Order: sequence, then structure tokens, then C-alpha cells
Amino acid sequence: NQLEVHYQPQLDIATRTCVGVEALLRWSPPERGSVAPDVVVRIAEENGLIGALTTWIANTVVRHQAEWRRNGLDLRVSINLSTVNLVDTDLPDALAQMIGTWGADPSRITLEITESATIDDAERSLAVLRRLKGLGLQLSVDDFGTGYSSLSYVKRFPLDELKIDKLFVQHMRGSRGDQAIVRSVIDLAHNFDLSVVAEGVEDAETLEALTEMGCDMAQGFHISPA
Repeated sequence: NQLEVHYQPQLDIATRTCVGVEALLRWSPPERGSVAPDVVVRIAEENGLIGALTTWIANTVVRHQAEWRRNGLDLRVSINLSTVNLVDTDLPDALAQMIGTWGADPSRITLEITESATIDDAERSLAVLRRLKGLGLQLSVDDFGTGYSSLSYVKRFPLDELKIDKLFVQHMRGSRGDQAIVRSVIDLAHNFDLSVVAEGVEDAETLEALTEMGCDMAQGFHISPA
């Protein structure tokens, strides 16, 4: 009972309004202080607990999203999936049960996957993603641009969104190369009718630059921490 879910707002750049949140795991055991989320996930994966952990997180987030909607706050929520989750053929049924139990809107739930998540078993992962898409869920590629299979993802998988890795966004004002990558990802996403989220927005100047590039959404400490 020490796990918590915190939420980082996602800003619609055009309207400057909060339209969604990304769910982020937090664990702060009293005997040692805060544990980094990637450490928690790695431990869970190594010990065969990632399925149970993902189920707990997803159920918590789906419940919260449904409660917010009933109270007049219609935000989309994003949930991160690990590499192991994408070959779990029971995941779509589990999510369908959660959505039905809490009366959530699947079109307002986005599942974030990383580029490396389907390398080991691409066909099995694709089958799981298609079933998730069939539930009405939205699919997003997190940290887009950092892997070798970026363009393959856009072509093969039933995606709705690309998230630009924060390393490119954080350095774009001082690096023409990073700025070109950010602009290229935005153009690529829009050419495939995908929305695009910039992560790691830490100052007003970066947000203004993203506005000029036509980026759809942004998140980062400048907007709000989780």
C-alpha cells in the first residue's frame, strides 16, 4: 500500500488548456525514501511481477478517469506499458474488464509504448496492439526518435500519437540538430494524421517554439510537475 499514481498535465498548445494527464508511478517506502519509477519497473520485470503491477496501475488510472468524468472533468489519461506487457495476450481482456467495471470511456485512455517494446516478438506485439485498438483505446509511441525502428512503427502499428523524447525538446533551443528533429517528428506525425506531444518542456521559450512548429500538445516542468 505504498504505491501511488501521480499525474502530469498535458497542455493543448493552441488553446493553452489542460486536456490530459500522464500517469506516473511513485513509491516512497519510509525506510529509504523515493525509489525511481524505472527501478521499480525493472525490479517488477525481473521478478515476474510486472503484470500485476501494470494491472494495479491501469485499474487505478481507469477508476480515476471515470470518477473525474462523472464530476465534470473530462481529461484523457495516458498509461505506460512495459516491453513485457506487449506480449501478454491477457492484457486486452483485463483492460476491457476494467473499462466495463468503472464505466470509463476507452477513447479517452491512451496506452504509451516504447520503440523497443516490440523488437523481440513483433508479430505477437502487433496482435496485442490490434486487440487493444479494437477496444477503442488510443495508442502512443513514447520517446519517439530514440530507437532505430521509428519509421517502421509509424508504418506498421495502429497508432494515434507520437511523443517526442524530452532529450530533443530540452536541447532544441541550443541545437539546430535537435530543433530539426523536433520539427521533422511534428511534420511526420501530421502527415500520417497522428497527434504529437512534446515532453520535457522546461521554459516559456521552448513552448513558444513548439507553438510556431505546430506541435499539438506539451508537457514538462514549465507547465507542471506530476
